[in-house]
Amino acid sequence: MAMNVLDLLAWATAGLVLLASGTVQAHTPAPSRQPDKPGPIQKIVITKHDAQSAYGSDANCSDMLIDAARVRYFWDNAIEGTAQEYRRGLDLADCEGTAEVHFKSRGKGQLSLDGATGWGSLDYRGRTRYFYCPSCEGILGQNFKPQPNTEQQRK
Repeated sequence: MAMNVLDLLAWATAGLVLLASGTVQAHTPAPSRQPDKPGPIQKIVITKHDAQSAYGSDANCSDMLIDAARVRYFWDNAIEGTAQEYRRGLDLADCEGTAEVHFKSRGKGQLSLDGATGWGSLDYRGRTRYFYCPSCEGILGQNFKPQPNTEQQRK
């Protein structure tokens, strides 16, 4: 029995050495460009269509608005990012629009879109997640024109 324990210990030690050297890697899923978003939006509720100054900002948001089409466009084209990436792209003099989004299969959340940066945040199930849409810079402006979604055109 002692021989089996020693053999097992030798194999475990060799495995740790290989793992530490990078020769063998633990199985971790590769990062995805589209992590597990809560899913497609079923319903959008907007109580204030006019955009507001972002917290701590004195930006003039009088010509900015949020509507269901902009919310849906953002959500369909956004990829998830990190809080650090969001903070790096943050514009302190920005405007934001907020909508309550109801997902087809998993509850509802509060989606806030930043007007200038293409970033948005989703408060969902007690946590804040950050999303970026490259074609959504200026999304709350009156002249915003959604660009065709090449991903949806391929389907």
